[in-house]
Parts: sequence; C-alpha cells; structure tokens
Amino acid sequence: MVRSSGRPGGTAKVTINALLIGIAGGAASALLYATVTTGGSLVMPLFLASPLPIAIVSLGWGSLSGVVAALVAALGLAALTMPAGGLLYAIVIGAPMAIYAHLAGLARRAGPAETDVEWYPVSRILATMTLLTALSVITIGAIFGFDVPELTKEVAATLQAMDPTLTDVSADQQQALLAVVGLLMRFLPFAVSTFWLIVMVTCLTLAARIARLSGRLARPQDAFALATDLPPVLAALLIVAVIATFLGGTVALVAGAFAGALAMGFALVGFAVLHLLVRGNPAAPLVLSVAYGATFLISLPLLLFVALGLLDRPLGIRQRRLRKLNQPGGGGPTPPPAA
Repeated sequence: MVRSSGRPGGTAKVTINALLIGIAGGAASALLYATVTTGGSLVMPLFLASPLPIAIVSLGWGSLSGVVAALVAALGLAALTMPAGGLLYAIVIGAPMAIYAHLAGLARRAGPAETDVEWYPVSRILATMTLLTALSVITIGAIFGFDVPELTKEVAATLQAMDPTLTDVSADQQQALLAVVGLLMRFLPFAVSTFWLIVMVTCLTLAARIARLSGRLARPQDAFALATDLPPVLAALLIVAVIATFLGGTVALVAGAFAGALAMGFALVGFAVLHLLVRGNPAAPLVLSVAYGATFLISLPLLLFVALGLLDRPLGIRQRRLRKLNQPGGGGPTPPPAA
C-alpha cells in the first residue's frame, strides 16, 4: 500500500513545497476555526469549513502536508488563544481529518499496467470516520467534563434569563423545565456525533473534488451508490450502543456518542441504496430532492434511511437492484468487488 500523489502509483515526496503548503493549510484551518469567537452571520459556515484545508493539502500534496497542517493549526491555536482551544481542535478536527485524507489517498498496484490501481475502499474510510467521530466526542467529554446535572442547571438558567416568561414559574414548572433540559443534555453526545460525522464527510468529499479538479488527486470519483457501505459488525455495534443508551449514567453518554455516529453512517448507506433504487427512473431527481430536503428540514426521515442502510446487506437490496439493472437493456453498472 502506497500513498498516492498527483499521479497514479506515485509516492508522496518530502519536499519543502509540501511543508510550506502544509503550513499554509494549517494557518487557513486555524483562521476558520477561530472565527467562532468573532461573531457574525458567517461564523458557523466558516467554522464548519475548518477541516477543509487539512483535507485539501493532504489529498493534493501528500500525508506529510496534512500532518503538518494539523500540527500548525493546533499549536497556533494553543499559542494564540488558549491551550484548551488547540487541544480541542487537534482531537476533533486536525488529527481525524489528517487520518481520513491519508486513507483516501492510499492506493496499491492491482496489475502490471500503470493504470491498474486499487484505491482504499470507501467502506473502510467511512467505518474509520464513524468510529473516530464517536471516540473524539467521548474524549472531549472526558477531558473537559460533561456533568449532566450541572449542565442542565446552567442551560435552564440561561433559558430563563433569555425568556422572562420562564422566570416566575412554580416549583412544578421548574422541575418540568429541568427534566426537559436534562433529557436534551443526555441526548447531546448522540446529536454531536451525528452532526459532526456529516460535517467531516462533507469536507472530505469537497476536498477530494477540489484536489481532483486541480489535477492533484489521481483517485477517480467513487460511485456513491455502489461504494458507500459499512461492515456488518458495525450494525451489531449500533444495536448494542442503542440498547446501552437506556442504562443511564456515563455508559449511556458513551453509548450515545457511538450510536449517533453509527446511525449517521448507516443513514449515508441508506441514501446510497436510494440512489441505486431510483437509477434509471425519470422521477429520480424529484425523489432524491424530496428525500434530502425532508431529512434536512425535519430529520425524522433519517430513521428510515438508517433502517434502509441496516437492511441493505441482509436483504441484498442493492445486489438485487444491480442484477436487474445489468439485464439486457437495463443499462446498469457492473457490481464492484466486495470490500
């Protein structure tokens, strides 16, 4: 297995140019991350784009550039803001994205010809992303503390300060408010893992497209409908994690982080299944637009796509659809080899 550069089968070379690109990428990522402290309407989009420079320099100029970028950004934030800020960046953004981009650039020879290259499977990249996302959320909670009762009181007090109608309430209403806020706080690890996985997947996908368009990435565009998958063991882990969320305490919080990341991973698999099911259908653009739009607006359809992703392998949904598409006149693609 080798790390591909801009040409198939090439290896990343340690050059001053790669180091300089890494430093520039790290500076860009740190600036995007630091915008969260400035305020304004563009703060959130800019902050969410902070993993993008790390992925771009790693995919375009090699893993060394990605590692340098992550280190420069983390150390710069620690020096210019506070050590906790640099540590948070390194755990949640810098180190994970450098790993993901490194995996996406891995390739090995699959034949005698220079073009016979086998790229690291998308299924394994996605599996790594789901697990590392959960672990990063758990690590942050362990380092910085995640005291549910204390957070519940602080958030409830903040809500009451923001809304005067919540100030003069009875004891029963106060307890009801604390109960609702407490439930939301317990749900937070699940929600953060779910959200952050899709952010990292989006940034890695955009970085690959940018690097490919600039001629710096030899990896071809992966077929989303065919390549997106997760190993069956993660389906079992998701079920165990969901059950463990009912145990309460620290175990429930840890399980919630894993459940959130794994659920979003299988939701992506579900979307890939939908893409293949509607292939060749004139209404495909409308169906996909409604599916993505409804999921973005109300989130509940996400549960359907999680179920679809979990059932794909046991029921052979995509395999049956591929066989139908590959029949004479079907116009479908050839099934990829199993990852």
